[in-house]
Amino acid sequence: MAYPTTTQHYKLYPFTSIMASPYSCDPTGVLDCAAAIESLKANQSNSGTIHIPKGTFSIATNLTIPTGMMLRFEAGGKFVVAAGVTLAINSPLEAGLYQIFSCTGTGKVVFGTGAVKEVYPEWWTTNTTPGTTDMTTAFNASVVSIRPEIVAASRAGGVIRCTNRYLITGTI
Repeated sequence: MAYPTTTQHYKLYPFTSIMASPYSCDPTGVLDCAAAIESLKANQSNSGTIHIPKGTFSIATNLTIPTGMMLRFEAGGKFVVAAGVTLAINSPLEAGLYQIFSCTGTGKVVFGTGAVKEVYPEWWTTNTTPGTTDMTTAFNASVVSIRPEIVAASRAGGVIRCTNRYLITGTI
């Protein structure tokens, strides 16, 4: 499917897809999309909505989403954050109860103060069979994403919204 250019996209939609030309992020997760998203941010003057369509999008270099922008994830759209990389989100985020992040090793997602009211473990792992699927890693990623400096000191802070039954097999 060919995505419209940025100019064409504005005429049709109230957001810009990371798949729109000239950004054309790779939906297979092979190529790093951080530079394309940086370009999109610059072209939008760090404001507006960034649409993440269905696909796996690699974030292999540190990336910050500023307060003036919003991320909107379509079901099936996911950022894969590489080891040692931080995706800092200082903006609102719109997504359902489905996986939108996958972090490798020390890769992490961090929300700025006030960026989101709550986070969901389902954003990191699909709770395939509630009460049976191990959600320990997803809960730990959720905790780290809220306020990493508080988590490191006391394991307290932010709101993790629990919407189902969860199996936890390790330490949170």
